[in-house]
Amino acid sequence: MQHVGKRSAPSTLRLMGVVVVAVISVFFLVMAIGTRDLLWFWPSFDADPDAIIVRCYGETLEVDPESTAFQELVDALSQGLWGMKQWTDLSLSYSTLQLYRYWEDTLVLEFIYDSPIRIHSHYRFFGNVDTLIVPLIGRHAQTYPIFGMRRGKPSAGSLHLETSDPLLEIVSERGLCP
Repeated sequence: MQHVGKRSAPSTLRLMGVVVVAVISVFFLVMAIGTRDLLWFWPSFDADPDAIIVRCYGETLEVDPESTAFQELVDALSQGLWGMKQWTDLSLSYSTLQLYRYWEDTLVLEFIYDSPIRIHSHYRFFGNVDTLIVPLIGRHAQTYPIFGMRRGKPSAGSLHLETSDPLLEIVSERGLCP
């Protein structure tokens, strides 16, 4: 009698491997659907803004895109957004936005992008924003938030840096806000 093929004995190790792969795949898929971002796990942020505006105690200054200060601010923001991001429900109101733009007791950076950007995180928010607002001095600055906006409308919640000191140092050292 000829044997066409030998059947292998069931393996607990193979079963465990299949279960682990299935669980990881389901987790990844659930997170991707929930965040609407296939790269929700990606730690880096490297989008370059088209403009940076410094709101300095009621005065407005646009940073020259060709300047060293511009690239230093971009690098500091990218470094601050590296890794896991902390999201809270602290949102930007229109009255706070007006304070940031015109009040004489605040120092705020606005990073403006021509097309919407995504900050990858395990939170659904901050998808497709075109402006990032970072208060350095004034309301909410002590919690190091980054607020997002899309077409002039604030997005829900905020991401938080570990510290905004590198951005504040660049603004100070480069004379962007006397």
